[in-house]
Amino acid sequence: MSRRGLVQTLVLLAGVLVGEASFGAPAHPGAQASGAQVARGATRAANESEARRETRARHRGALRGVANLNEADEATLTLLPGIGEERAKRIVEYRRAHPFKHAEEVTRVRGIGRKTFARLKPFVSVAGATTLAEAQ
Repeated sequence: MSRRGLVQTLVLLAGVLVGEASFGAPAHPGAQASGAQVARGATRAANESEARRETRARHRGALRGVANLNEADEATLTLLPGIGEERAKRIVEYRRAHPFKHAEEVTRVRGIGRKTFARLKPFVSVAGATTLAEAQ
């Protein structure tokens, strides 16, 4: 393998690790990313990482109370760890047709699996008032 090919392979692998890689074929043999393209990719990765850190910090033990899955609105549901706007909408849509009898049933909502439920479990219920709020 040529030095250029080795460098391209290493850059591709590094991109896979940070989620920036494209597996499509290059436009022509020997095509390389320009410095500007690499810089844009690095900036985008840094911005995404910063957004993830802010979200994690917001949810790292910063909640108190519980959210009633049958009554909480979308804004309240988005306070839950791992639940963004889209998943909150799915929970509301699901409960219109199938009210929750047990908190575990939230795993029937597309995009919420066992791992997400494990993070949600201390903060959800199916009865009582919704008291979920960010801790001060």
